[in-house]
Amino acid sequence: MAQTLIYNTTVTEVTPITLPTFDEDVDNVQQLDDEPNDVGGLTAQQLKAVFDKTGADLATFLNDELIPQVVADDATEQARQLAEGERVANEQERVNNENARVSAETARANAEGNRTASEGVRVTNENGRVSAEDGRVVAEMGRVNAENARVAAEAARESAETGYVTQAQTAAGQAASSALDAAAQADRAQQYAEQASVPAVAGVYNIICEDRTTHVRYAVIFDDGILKGVPVSGTAEATDCTFIDRVTGEAFILAVDNGIFIIEEAT
Repeated sequence: MAQTLIYNTTVTEVTPITLPTFDEDVDNVQQLDDEPNDVGGLTAQQLKAVFDKTGADLATFLNDELIPQVVADDATEQARQLAEGERVANEQERVNNENARVSAETARANAEGNRTASEGVRVTNENGRVSAEDGRVVAEMGRVNAENARVAAEAARESAETGYVTQAQTAAGQAASSALDAAAQADRAQQYAEQASVPAVAGVYNIICEDRTTHVRYAVIFDDGILKGVPVSGTAEATDCTFIDRVTGEAFILAVDNGIFIIEEAT
């Protein structure tokens, strides 16, 4: 049966060495009868051989198995040196791996720092872009407001010009109407002048009104259902024509002013 021998090469590491084990039975004497000569029938020489068997077996094991194995494997100093070299190599590899890990972690930290710095620059640039956009929006709003003010001013100007044109057209229309009225009045005056030579006939005209402005006297007549004034001359006396409202009972006076009949409340 094989057995593993463990020995320490350093304080923190052990290296196993495989050696052969002694498997022979060593309780040879224990197995003898109490009276081996009488019961077992052993001779003196055989009894001595039983007593010497364990030692002989140990000598054979040491000389034929253990020592050759140890010498062949150089399991003493050489095996220890090899194990120590392997341990040192493994430790160096561990150190190298740790250094590589530390370097990788440092590089990762540096990359993270660079990423953080780049992110800060990006955020700063984005804030600047947002501020610029806000400024652009404010400027655009100012431009729009200015444009709206300009449009409103232009509309006001056009409205004012339209008002001026309308007022001028209205004034021109009024002037033209006044001119037409003046021409019509001039025609009527001419007609009145022509008719003024017609003498008033006593008893023909019941109502004679005098124009308050021109002082021309008119005979009030109805011609085909239309109230008219005929200029008259002579000694016919002009009087006011007073009418009473049938419903209200108020008094009104029919008079002539600048060739036009007017009706006004009697005072």
